[in-house]
Parts: sequence; C-alpha cells; structure tokens
Amino acid sequence: MLGVYQYYTHKFPPLTSSAQLKEEICEYSIGKHLTLATSYCRTTRLHGGVAIFTKYDSSKFKEIQVINSLSIDMDCEVAGVELIHHNLILVTIYRSPKGDMKAFFEILEKLLSYIYRLNKQSIICGDFNVNFLSCDKNQEYLINLFCPFGMKKTILEPTRGSKCLDNVFTSLNTEYTAIVVNNHVSDHFGQIFTFTVDDRQSYLTENKFKNLTKINEDTIRVFKYYLSKEMWNEVFLQNGVDGSFNSFLNTLKYYFDLSFSFNSDRKHSKSLRNKRPKVEWYNPDLKSMKDRLDLLV
Repeated sequence: MLGVYQYYTHKFPPLTSSAQLKEEICEYSIGKHLTLATSYCRTTRLHGGVAIFTKYDSSKFKEIQVINSLSIDMDCEVAGVELIHHNLILVTIYRSPKGDMKAFFEILEKLLSYIYRLNKQSIICGDFNVNFLSCDKNQEYLINLFCPFGMKKTILEPTRGSKCLDNVFTSLNTEYTAIVVNNHVSDHFGQIFTFTVDDRQSYLTENKFKNLTKINEDTIRVFKYYLSKEMWNEVFLQNGVDGSFNSFLNTLKYYFDLSFSFNSDRKHSKSLRNKRPKVEWYNPDLKSMKDRLDLLV
C-alpha cells in the first residue's frame, strides 16, 4: 500500500490528528523500523494530537520542548524536532475545525518567531483545516503569516474532497518535491515531501534584516505588541543565569529587528554604501505586520 511505503521510506513521517493517549503513543510504532521522536497528546479531550516518527537513532535528533509547550488543545497542537547535523527543524501541526482561529494565529506566529531566531531552515507540515484553494480571509492571512519568515506552501491540490486542508511549508533552499497520494486509510489524502539531505551541507539561513531602521510611534506599537505576546519559555528553560540572560537578549533583539528593521538584499547593500537613497519606512513588511496586528487586536 502506498501509505505504508510512505511511512517506511521517509525519515520523519508526521502524523496529525487521532493520536493515542500519551501512554499508548509512546509504545506505538509504524512498522518495526520507526520509533516515536516526539508527540503532543491532548490533555482535556480524547482523539487528538500530533506525533513524529523516525528511523534515526536518538543521537541524530532532539525534541524541541519549547515548540511542544506552545500547544493548546483544539486550537493549535504542535510538536517539533531538530535534525542536529543538518540545522533543520521539522514541525507537525494540527488545528481542529472547532478550534479558535485567533488563538491558532497567535500560536503560529510565536512558533515562526521562535524558529526564525534559531537561524535554521524548517519544514512545517500538517492539517491546518484552512482551505488553501480558496480566497477567504483566513487562507490569505495564513499565507501572509508565513511569508515574512521565508516559508512557502508546497501542496497545491486537494487533500480532502475538493479542498486543500493539509500542507507543507518550508524555507528550504534546496530542491524538493511535494505530492498528494491516496493511501486509502484516512478521509484525508497523504502528502509526501521529499528533499535531498547532504551530510556536508547545513541549511543555515541568512538574516533577512539589515541596518535600515525606523523608530516611530507605529513601529514602537508593533514592538510592544510582539513583546506582549512572547511567552519567554526558552528563557526559563535555560540552565543558569547566563543562559537565561543570553536567551532573553536574543529574543529582545529579534523583536527589535522585526519591528524596526527592514529587508534589504545583499546585492543592494553595497550600493547603499555609495549613495543615500530615499527609504520609505512604510513598506510591505510593515503593512503585513499592521494587518496582522489589526486582526488580532
């Protein structure tokens, strides 16, 4: 069966929805070659959660508890791991159609912000219960939420009936393929995302923010908003005062850059040193931030 082939041939097949209770899922495996890498199980309801299974031994990946701790039952259930030698983050996500959409967007933005601060490439996949083939407000907002972080969708065809509810978003700058398959074991089609992992290559991202800043009432308001939504989980999970302070400082700097600094490609930065262009502070990035702020407030 194609679905079984998918599970056996991919290092990290993520499963979304209908997870077992935590005691059961720890013993669950898809065939004898896959073991549980990480999971989130609902605490208030049954029959829900997310999990990632792997062929790797435990020395090659690590569970990211900060990501798992963002989960809220029904609204946004997430679990994540890091492929240590490839500087690659893999996250699986599930949003119940009965969950709160505003809460989902808030958690997703925290997730994307956290991953961006790690300066690693990422793959985020799962059942978003948003129709990516429609042009409604939620679909457009979701795509716009991913875009500033360099994440793009890869599934462009239906995954359940005539709707595309599942997707794989990635910031990978290497070649990949994404296809939809009918594995005949679910009311959703499966998705197979394939890319080449080169042991000699680490998929580090370049910081998108350069030294172009604008501080005014609007950007300060955006900065305050981001700080108010930060949970500071990573700070409290550090060992020792120095680790906590460095984590706090990195987080603060990240939100400062996100709020006050604007995109400028490397090829343009050289010309900026030779002449002083007129910089428009209200650019598409800030407009995207403002649109998200207006929706969440």
